[in-house]
Amino acid sequence: MTLNAAKTANRAARRTIKAIKAATGLNMARGNKKLDKSILIFSLPAVETCPNCVGCKGRCYARIAERIYPQVLPARKRNLAATQCATFAQDMIDYIRACRNITAVRIHESGDYYCAAYAQAWNTIIAALPGITFYGYTKSPYRPAPAANLNIVESILPDGRVNFGAPEVIDTI
Repeated sequence: MTLNAAKTANRAARRTIKAIKAATGLNMARGNKKLDKSILIFSLPAVETCPNCVGCKGRCYARIAERIYPQVLPARKRNLAATQCATFAQDMIDYIRACRNITAVRIHESGDYYCAAYAQAWNTIIAALPGITFYGYTKSPYRPAPAANLNIVESILPDGRVNFGAPEVIDTI
């Protein structure tokens, strides 16, 4: 096989974001008002996927977007459905690889690690993409294993206060 033929075959084997979205329903945002466009944001439905939300579900900030913007909750539900497919980890790896100029992935702008199998899928994703930083906030008992390219911040501090990410609070963890 010539070099050009190998490049063409490699391009054909790579899935496009559009193809991945169409096949899986996965959708990620690129940045927001606070985050740079080099950061992908993955979200799930608020409360429904949060195992430890008893104390905060009544004042959950993520539910506001689900109420105000009619497209948000259906997109998050499609993401949830995609996480329940056997191919989720590979689909997410392909999605992230298909995006250009990505330095980080925020796991769960809304939602949380809802079961052990889902957290394990993130282990696979994180391990496959060592050049990407993954981070997120959680209060779930399920979570990916520690990794050099993963930063998990506890949403609930040991004294019961909610951690909104203030540097002085993060430094005490």
